[in-house]
Amino acid sequence: MKAMLTAMRNALLAAAMLSLPNVTATATSLKTNDSAPTQSVHPFVFHSGFWINLHHFLYEQALSRKQAAGSKEVKESVPIPVDQRTPKERQLWDAAVDYYLRNIIKRDLLFDDELVKINDQLSDSEAARDLSGSGINSDLVKVLENVAPVYRVHWWPQHDRANR
Repeated sequence: MKAMLTAMRNALLAAAMLSLPNVTATATSLKTNDSAPTQSVHPFVFHSGFWINLHHFLYEQALSRKQAAGSKEVKESVPIPVDQRTPKERQLWDAAVDYYLRNIIKRDLLFDDELVKINDQLSDSEAARDLSGSGINSDLVKVLENVAPVYRVHWWPQHDRANR
């Protein structure tokens, strides 16, 4: 029964994600109590949460790096000129992607119960300054909080605009 409910939830999630570009074009802007930007079209409310976007972007970057492992050049899916990141920022980013390579991408974002739980916790923390009260494992919290300033400067503005 649990498997059937999970499959139904995932099917609905996939359908909602596929319709997102069409829905957001006609959406009206709203603000929630936690000041996180949202888009709404009855019966759906779409959010642009910083932490969940960072998590999904790191997942994507780790998958890209894994796929490029056989080539000499590692391409990031959303490139930025190398000179825009400082060596320290590059080091932090690479450490986060390495963590995702070792610990996260071997699991499926939609069908792994632990990643679904992390996704829900990050969604609940969308406008939080940090993840201290999120209930997420401390190693992942440390990785996300360490790399958050890099993401906020180099990718988040573009990703946030694309979510609207």
